[in-house]
Amino acid sequence: MAIERKDASCRIRCIPVAVYLILTLFVAPTIGATDISLTAVTQTFGWFDSTTTPTHLDGSTSIEFSGDGIGLDVGMRIQLPVWDIGLATSFFLKDTDEPLRNMIVTKVHSAHRPSFGSSIDVVGGYGRIINIAAHAMDVSISYGLGIQVSATFMPFLDMPLINFSPYYDLEIALEMFDSLMISTSIGSSTLFEYSTQAMSPVAKGSIAYDLTDAITVGCEYSVHFSDILPETFIIAKQEAKAYVVWIPKVS
Repeated sequence: MAIERKDASCRIRCIPVAVYLILTLFVAPTIGATDISLTAVTQTFGWFDSTTTPTHLDGSTSIEFSGDGIGLDVGMRIQLPVWDIGLATSFFLKDTDEPLRNMIVTKVHSAHRPSFGSSIDVVGGYGRIINIAAHAMDVSISYGLGIQVSATFMPFLDMPLINFSPYYDLEIALEMFDSLMISTSIGSSTLFEYSTQAMSPVAKGSIAYDLTDAITVGCEYSVHFSDILPETFIIAKQEAKAYVVWIPKVS
């Protein structure tokens, strides 16, 4: 029994390595085959509180790339005792252009908790972005639908737990005075947070301000619901964070 548990633990520790390899296979060909460039680097600092973990500090770093018909966001988050790595890509369909763009959305994510195990989430879906230019304000509405596959690996289980759930996302963003941005969203996943059932959405709101052409600062508050039905309503997790975005100069 001890040998079996040791083998299972070894398999669990190999999961993050496998995900890194998957991300490399996703990212490397994309960057190599596309005229892609660095768009932004985001560093966040904040705290989180959940039903299983008391209030604790956290931080994350994400890097955004963009190119001809593609957007790429890859990052790593530390929320002790859990750390996450995530990748999100948007492939814009060539038959659409501003103000309406259609896209294929894919995501890969892994969370690792040494004493509990690891999980992998994979998302595939269809999305659309609508940009509306109004007086002194730009409005962006995006939404997506698809499917998510999640696998949880635990040391005491011989086989992973597999779960299928819908992927959905709705975001509304406002840009005012060329420097102030306000956004709100609700969906089944973010770069690091993933739901395993339709009634467990992640809702968040943020406000950001452009200090300069290269630096943006902002704050964000998000809530991960365990269930939104009135009789079983539970907030499983909440986060508050501040962030700084560096936008490199385009040559």
